[in-house]
Amino acid sequence: MSVTSYGKINKLGDSSPEQTRFDPDRGCCRCHIQNEILVRLDRLAKRTGRSKTFYVTEAILDHLEDLEDAYLAERELAAIRAGRSTTTPLADVMKRYGMES
Repeated sequence: MSVTSYGKINKLGDSSPEQTRFDPDRGCCRCHIQNEILVRLDRLAKRTGRSKTFYVTEAILDHLEDLEDAYLAERELAAIRAGRSTTTPLADVMKRYGMES
C-alpha cells in the first residue's frame, strides 16, 4: 500500500471511499509491505468493506503503545544501571498507598 500526499489532499493507494479527501488532522506515511501481507490486507479489506488504511492504522495503534512501553522501560533500566535513577521496593510502594497485605 502506498499513501501519497499532494498538498492538503491525501490520495490513498487503495480503493476505499476515502480515495481523495481533505483532512487537516491526518498526515501521510509511505511504507513497503511484503506482498504476502499486502494480499492478506487486500483480502480483509474486500471482505469487510473497510479500507486497507483502516486496518493498517488499527495495527499500528494496537502495537504502538506496547513499543513505547518497551523502549521507555529499556531507557529507564539503563538509567538505573548507570546510577541516574533509583528504584523503590514494592513493600514501600504498597505501604505508601495503603495496600499492605
